[in-house]
Amino acid sequence: TAKRYIDASGRHAILRRALDIEIEQPTQLQNVAFWDYWDNAKWAVELAGEGTRVSVVSLPYGWRVFIPISKTRASVGLVIPKDHYKQMKLKPEEVYKMALADDPLISSRLSEATADGNVQGVNDWSFLSSRMYGENWALVGESAGFADPVLAAGLTLTQVGASELAAVLNEEAIGEADKDWLFESWEALQVRRVRQHIQFAEFWYSGNGQFSDLREFTQKIAADSGLDMTPEEAFRWLGTGGFINDDLGTAQVATYSVAGVKLLSRMFSGEKEDWLINKYNQFQLNTKGIERVEYPIYDNGRVIRQPALKRGEKLLPMAGMFGMIAGLVKSRTKMKQLHAQFMARFPDDAGYVRAIETLEAMVQEGWVTGTRDKKEPTFDVFLGEGTDTIHVNRDAFLDQR
Repeated sequence: TAKRYIDASGRHAILRRALDIEIEQPTQLQNVAFWDYWDNAKWAVELAGEGTRVSVVSLPYGWRVFIPISKTRASVGLVIPKDHYKQMKLKPEEVYKMALADDPLISSRLSEATADGNVQGVNDWSFLSSRMYGENWALVGESAGFADPVLAAGLTLTQVGASELAAVLNEEAIGEADKDWLFESWEALQVRRVRQHIQFAEFWYSGNGQFSDLREFTQKIAADSGLDMTPEEAFRWLGTGGFINDDLGTAQVATYSVAGVKLLSRMFSGEKEDWLINKYNQFQLNTKGIERVEYPIYDNGRVIRQPALKRGEKLLPMAGMFGMIAGLVKSRTKMKQLHAQFMARFPDDAGYVRAIETLEAMVQEGWVTGTRDKKEPTFDVFLGEGTDTIHVNRDAFLDQR
């Protein structure tokens, strides 16, 4: 017996199944994934610390993923829509072999490598548990929820959620914080995070021909957030919004920055990315329909309560970068004043970009409203050829050269 039980058994979900906890699948994505492990695969590039990059390549029938595990070992996989795989009427080994042959880049990297010869498969279906905790139990990792791992977010979700639960249990043992608030806010964050990753996977896959029907589904996702949009508008929103809900500390989604996601949108659509802040030069905090609440910050094993604004299901932290910009635009603020403040507070490019991205996210989600004075200058944000983490596959070009 124990005071508390934690189910960290992954997809086996021993405790979740024993308690007969229902799950939901808030997505149309039903994929199958196949993979094998390879020894002595070549790397396209070597980075500092003997690292390299994960490679994700679109094929006509799905996605191919090259994931380096160590200096000498790699996992090479393939993700295909379930229905399309059935139509192919091929064995997993045959589909896997075809995918490698259809990708000259990966074939060259595996030319001197040896496979284990054991092609494995799994149903790659995202889901969420209807409950993640009870009186003396909790679910973490993939026993609680699973988001399609096309961006390799599985371990991030699992380890971050477990670390945050450890902090909650620590606070419970100390006995100074409200137990209900600790667990309710922890569960809400896990649900929000997994949902956001699932939605981003919808956007990612819809850039491939076999997933084109997902564009219609994005309209429903937007409607669930109270937005009336056409499928095209919803697709654009899903690919560039939701940044505040994923991680309350920074403006990002599925571990990617606002700029990175906008660049992906450009790559998929072929259209120049939209920056809402380019349209305005005066900004003001929108306080209509808000209530003041508290949200948790997980820091070094402790849970710290921080102030936030809440509108519907959305939260805006009043600390960190979000809090700074909320303070700057509390009363109507001109673009040139914000620019001066950003330059003074963040002399480095990275800090300035984070401030720009945070302002964009706050305008995108309605926390900040913008107007335009034709006599005043506006922002002119453009990503150029990409960011450090999101760009055209330079390694592939190096290989070809």
